[in-house]
Amino acid sequence: MLSDKYSYSLVFKINKNSPDEIISKWKDIKEMCESGCNENIVIEWLKKCDKESIKNLPYLNRSEGGIGGEDNELNRQM
Repeated sequence: MLSDKYSYSLVFKINKNSPDEIISKWKDIKEMCESGCNENIVIEWLKKCDKESIKNLPYLNRSEGGIGGEDNELNRQM
């Protein structure tokens, strides 16, 4: 269980030895995530979830995107 006392972030990296085609796709996805145009990525990610309680979380319509409830004081957000 994660503590409420800390701020968390996920960091994804790609191996520099990856094929050029994979690096190119990675850069495209990275740009989509960082530019705020990530709703399609979040929707596809949620489709892969096994747990229904996560699969049904709403997309956060915010600059950082993500999923969870809109209320910062009541809801968990990812």
